[in-house]
This record gives sequence, C-alpha cells and structure tokens, in this order.
Amino acid sequence: MKAHYDKKPPVIERVAPGQYLFNYNIEQGDNDTGWLCEQVDIVGAPTYEKIVRAIIRSRYDESEEFSILNKYNAYNMGIGEESARNRYQEFLVEIQQVKTLVEAAFIDEAVYGQQIQGFREPK
Repeated sequence: MKAHYDKKPPVIERVAPGQYLFNYNIEQGDNDTGWLCEQVDIVGAPTYEKIVRAIIRSRYDESEEFSILNKYNAYNMGIGEESARNRYQEFLVEIQQVKTLVEAAFIDEAVYGQQIQGFREPK
C-alpha cells in the first residue's frame, strides 16, 4: 500500500499495541507531497520473517504463489510450458530482492537505535 507523510516516516511504526507498519521504499516527494513510501501491516513483534512474508503477501496471495509453483512443477515434469520456468525464476529473484530490502532496512534501523527482533547479519 502506498502512503504519504508530512515528515520522513520511521521504517517501523507502532500504530497500536501489537500492531506495526513497516515502511519501505521511502522517498522524499515534492513540496506538496512530503514523503512517499510503501507500507505493510505487521501483527505482533515486527520480525524479519513477518516483514518478508507481509511484503510478499502484499504482492501475491497464496493462490497466485501456488499457481506459479504448480506451473513450474508441470514444466519440470515435461507437461508445462517454458514460460513457467521463466516466471518462477522471476518470482525467486523478486523474493530475494524483498529479503535484501528488509535486511538493509534492519541494518539502517539498528544504526538509528530501533531494536528489531529476528534480524540476522547478511552473509
């Protein structure tokens, strides 16, 4: 979901007890728009795994993800199309990009003093 802020939003924003927003792709807009970002809802402590899952689910529901995987499996069995293999590879690249984005945000937040559960240093 896209969001607009008057001032730069925090990466992790507590909105209620046990409810958080994870703000990412934060950019300064023009004078009229302030700050722009994408955000996902997190229920419970905002861990690395929960944030990655929330971003993926904001882009793909479970049915879409299963469809990509099933088509890829059909291709591997010789009964699907080459495009399924390409689509699955694109999906995996996107998942890795999400993980990299969240890892970078965790590092930035740790630098600014916000404690984040579940973070592990990138290898």
